[in-house]
Amino acid sequence: LTWQGNPARQIHIARRFQLLGMTVDSMRVWDIRRALQVLRQQCPQLKKLTIRAAENTELLVALASLYEPPAQQLLLPNLTPELSRQPSILNLTRTVSLDLLPIAAAWQTTIVTQTAPSHTPLAAAVSSNPAWQGKAIEFPQ
Repeated sequence: LTWQGNPARQIHIARRFQLLGMTVDSMRVWDIRRALQVLRQQCPQLKKLTIRAAENTELLVALASLYEPPAQQLLLPNLTPELSRQPSILNLTRTVSLDLLPIAAAWQTTIVTQTAPSHTPLAAAVSSNPAWQGKAIEFPQ
């Protein structure tokens, strides 16, 4: 869903939100967090929770999972940190490398992905290291 107007108007609206300290992607992370909180509140008997990311939301789900109690699994189909898929969150790439987000999420939650290990070499190397004490990052065979 987008605001009404031509592309120049769309950019103008996005910049206004950024001046307020918010972006669409940061609001999406908040929405994911609130959905998890409501789900846990309404279903306290829920023991195993699997979160499946939709297309192009993998990094948003990984980011949201850092701030909530761990889920059983995160299903993140594409972990490739391409520049075109980079979330628009103010100062995100100044504070953390996008290659580290799946690793940080895997510290507390098992991640299942369809991405080849060669496309995310850092995550593959860290999760396969015998000294790694976090959960697994499961790559396709």
